[in-house]
Amino acid sequence: MIHAKAGSALPCGVDTRVALGGTALAERSGGRALMKDAKSYQPYLEAIRRRVCAICLDGPGDGTCRLTGRLCAIEAHLPQVVEAIAAVQSNQMEHYVQAIESQVCSVCDQAGPAGGCRVRDRGECALATYLYLVVDAIEEARRPWRE
Repeated sequence: MIHAKAGSALPCGVDTRVALGGTALAERSGGRALMKDAKSYQPYLEAIRRRVCAICLDGPGDGTCRLTGRLCAIEAHLPQVVEAIAAVQSNQMEHYVQAIESQVCSVCDQAGPAGGCRVRDRGECALATYLYLVVDAIEEARRPWRE
């Protein structure tokens, strides 16, 4: 797992001043920073439900979730997931993995003391399992703002 300090850059070129933060995270858009509130993440959640939840093994195939006993990592960390992915500009999936590990996995309550994750290791973390689809969904939801 990669750990980064605020103001440093990850190997994939993500500036952690943009990517790290609390619930009012900033996204770079046309050289200006935009502050987001919880409601502004709704388009991302809808895109994720269409592309990820619809095929997730923990759901019945209609975008709803049957996961019991814990909250899905995607929804539990949605602002951090969106901001981590939005900060990466790459054609290499490893860069998205690095951003998620440093900005989401590092703060997840499922992470172990040595940096490992028992949920991810058992293949039960939807964020890790479906990351490439999560990236596609977030990029799809961002498209109207980038055009």
